[in-house]
Amino acid sequence: MAVGRKRKHNKHLPPGVTLEHGAYYYRGRDRKRVRLGAVLGESLAKWAAIIKPAPGSLRTMRDVFKRYRLEVLPKKAATTARAQGYLFPMLEDVFGEMAPADIRPMHAYQYLDTRGAQVLTSANHEISLLSHCLTKCVQWGVIERNPLLDLSREEYRPKPRDRYVTDAEFSAVYELAPERIRIAMDLALLTGLRRGDILALTRDSVTDDGLLVRPSKSRNSTGKALIFEWSDELRRVVARAQRLAPRVRAALLCNRSGKAYTGGGFAANWQKLQLKALEVGAIEHRYTFHDLRAKSASDDSLQAASERLGHSSLAMTKRVYVRTPTKVRPLER
Repeated sequence: MAVGRKRKHNKHLPPGVTLEHGAYYYRGRDRKRVRLGAVLGESLAKWAAIIKPAPGSLRTMRDVFKRYRLEVLPKKAATTARAQGYLFPMLEDVFGEMAPADIRPMHAYQYLDTRGAQVLTSANHEISLLSHCLTKCVQWGVIERNPLLDLSREEYRPKPRDRYVTDAEFSAVYELAPERIRIAMDLALLTGLRRGDILALTRDSVTDDGLLVRPSKSRNSTGKALIFEWSDELRRVVARAQRLAPRVRAALLCNRSGKAYTGGGFAANWQKLQLKALEVGAIEHRYTFHDLRAKSASDDSLQAASERLGHSSLAMTKRVYVRTPTKVRPLER
């Protein structure tokens, strides 16, 4: 890919970085190819080291986005870095030539109105990223205050997903699933963990007190860890995971070669399983693996669910993850 040419694929990657045969490479203006690695986060860090020193003059938002990719993105979880990488091209098209000091709340609202009319969820993610870039501008001494700090987005908030997985739907897919996917489903239901946190579990996560987890969402912020205390059912599921072949490995839940699943690899297996369940008539509508996190919350009390999901407020759990109707008593006359 020539430098400056508009990408058709892998738009989450920064300029000059390509994905070839499972590895990331960088080509600068001299066209010399440098191998960065096979892991996105590590590859972005190596890319940033090559590109440095970071640009000292941040005249436009395009300069800001470049520095953000250099200094901030490599420190994020791989899934977050990949997801945010896809957002920059759209932001650069609209805000790239603007000076950070010229951005006003009205620009964000105009963006949400226009872009949100097509894809509201993506528009919200993009404005959130823009706002964080402006917060970094404050830290870097470019502007005095983030102009989007008090942006009200209540009317632009996407409607939370309301898909609830019934016990029958869970069991129907479970019966068709291979043992490794069954273990993942059981862990998702018992703990409410995200897919990435389940796949990141290692044998060292198994402690005397319970299953020790450092959620990726808080790993680089609060650093708060969770310990899922042992229950008989959780012990049985973890023991099944430990018996998976090969026995000598680091990952608790592994593929057949003994390596931890990648997010993409597990997602491909999950989609195949859902399609199979649809084809044989086991379920009428597919559901995502993340919907099991909502099932874990919906099938318990609000307080217990909020603690298990690691939320700081009950409101977040109730708004996004509790998807069953509230039971009320009829009037007695």
